[in-house]
Amino acid sequence: MITFGVPGIDGGPALPRLHGRVRHEGDRIEVRTAAATTDLHTLTEWALTHDTELRGLQLARPSLEQVYLDVVGRAERERADV
Repeated sequence: MITFGVPGIDGGPALPRLHGRVRHEGDRIEVRTAAATTDLHTLTEWALTHDTELRGLQLARPSLEQVYLDVVGRAERERADV
């Protein structure tokens, strides 16, 4: 999981295409990905190109709770689609 902040992301350049699932609340962005190295490279290249700081950039494994919530959320979405 990659997390970071980009001030003014809603009015600035669009994020690049990533392999992971992107979620953002305000200026804080979370990318859940199995391709962390590739997505991190893409993000840092994007930030340098757009002269943008990735504030509080972190790369971490998701917690057991986060994995559980992802599985439960996925199951709920699948049930809603039926």
